[in-house]
Amino acid sequence: MTQGRSTAFRLSWMVALLLAAASMQAAPALASFCDAGIVRDFEAPLRALPPAEPVPQSLPFAPPVIETSVGPRLGDSSRLLYQGSPPGLLIKGPESLALDWTIEVVTSFPGEGGAPGWVVSEARAEVDSVSARPTQVFGSSLSVGTYRVDFKFYDKDGATLGEYFEYVQVVPRSLKPKLTLRRTAVSPGGRLWLRLENLGTRLFAFGLPYELQRYEGGRWQQAPQRMKFFAPKITLAAGHAAECQEVPILKQVEPGLYRVRKEITYFVKRAIKGRRVVGEPFFVRP
Repeated sequence: MTQGRSTAFRLSWMVALLLAAASMQAAPALASFCDAGIVRDFEAPLRALPPAEPVPQSLPFAPPVIETSVGPRLGDSSRLLYQGSPPGLLIKGPESLALDWTIEVVTSFPGEGGAPGWVVSEARAEVDSVSARPTQVFGSSLSVGTYRVDFKFYDKDGATLGEYFEYVQVVPRSLKPKLTLRRTAVSPGGRLWLRLENLGTRLFAFGLPYELQRYEGGRWQQAPQRMKFFAPKITLAAGHAAECQEVPILKQVEPGLYRVRKEITYFVKRAIKGRRVVGEPFFVRP
């Protein structure tokens, strides 16, 4: 009996808090809430630094068939690296091609004006030739922080071919999906707006399906809902929020405490997916 009263007491407080939030706090504008964008800026420390001179995909001193890329980054345009990942360079060509280059990768903490500071690691490699299989020149694994990575190219006689540098932000691997509601109270027949946010650094994917549940009899139970989903899954990058999703609330639903839930998937290992369900409670008014 005491346990039942305690559960009812906690439930009443939850409902009261949801109602208070709905009545006292102004909901964010629909346009801003529904727009995809950045909710946690992991690259903010890099924006305080002077412009970099990144390695171009096509080097001006190399045959046009040679392609380069800096990695392993969290996405093509990202300047983020996972903790423990070594910054480096990948070089490839469509066929075996002689180069006779020496490449240096020097990682340091950026000093005044973004200049190279205290050196963290140095790597040097003789690249005689390249092929379709990328040639890798990597530095040492890095801990969390902001770094400058310099790339220097020399010919077989030691003459400098080119020098470039980039800044990278090393971040921990973290999975932090969050489901957010524009409002915490809605009327029968109304609409609920939700969006997924990636507050961590690991990418995850999700689809349009959702689940509505009602708290009744001391437990969560399936609630009436209308769903139609034919869209492919969406991938959400580190620190980003997806566009909002409309959740129609049927007119026949009874007032009470509800929650909406969505499933996200992420890679644990190569070709092995993990799954997690995120949810958020809301209140259907009388």
